Amino acid sequence: MSDHYFTTDSDKTDMKKYSKYVKVRPYSSHIEGVGVAYQRPWKTIPELNAEIDNLKNLNLSQEEYDKRLQELQAQIEQRRQVHKPKTKKSKVRTDNMQYLKKSQNNYMNYMYSNFDCPFCRMATLTYATKVYDMKITMKNFKKFRKKFKTMFPNAVWVAYFDYHKDKSTHIHFIFKNARGATHDVLTKMWGLGCAYVTEFDQSRIPYFCKDECLEWYPSNTKLFTHSQNCRKAKEFKVSVDQFEDMTKGMECIYTGAKTLYVDKKDEVLPVKLNHFIYKKFNRKRKED
Repeated sequence: MSDHYFTTDSDKTDMKKYSKYVKVRPYSSHIEGVGVAYQRPWKTIPELNAEIDNLKNLNLSQEEYDKRLQELQAQIEQRRQVHKPKTKKSKVRTDNMQYLKKSQNNYMNYMYSNFDCPFCRMATLTYATKVYDMKITMKNFKKFRKKFKTMFPNAVWVAYFDYHKDKSTHIHFIFKNARGATHDVLTKMWGLGCAYVTEFDQSRIPYFCKDECLEWYPSNTKLFTHSQNCRKAKEFKVSVDQFEDMTKGMECIYTGAKTLYVDKKDEVLPVKLNHFIYKKFNRKRKED
């Protein structure tokens, strides 16, 4: 039986009390901070080897020395990872929620970093004859993006692969720096149906991270893809005091906390690993 990781919601949202440092992502409209209090209940192999080397300097009997040495060597063997070939077991993306949530977070990062600004457009690429296979839709998009890149080489874009309620597929294509990318031009470029072009509403960014259709995605498929010049906001670490100075006078629009545990096969009770505190601040400062 392997170790099982899980999280629980928490009401411990005081960063000064529960966080050692804060991971910060600054966007044009808001600032996101994640307070982290990492706790490692086990020692790494180099740390255990250092303890073995240090045993010789301790005033121990031969019996005590041998006992401690065996315990440390057993821990090293337990920590040593045995390589196992990867096998594809999952049928849908929701079988591995850890990577699915990471993909959603990456999408949000790209969107807020590049499209939370005026003059962005969105084209919804639909089919004249409905397609229900997401892998076919992704292949069709590869042909479309080559044509788009040729005509608009400086454009920045993100494509989100989505489902209709009847499980047929479509694509949300958000872009900027592509003057002339009209409804007629993109519909002809798509060639498989219609490209409905509208102004992009930045408030819709969280809409694409809805969970209603996630179980329909085949395993090993992407939720989204993006152009090479589409950049993520750089994440950096600061102290809790520095984060409070950065957000001083700003409105806190979201607060939440989660605690990470692991069920270890050699432990009776779950072991607490980490505590995360999420805070989101609007860049618009409160009026005095």
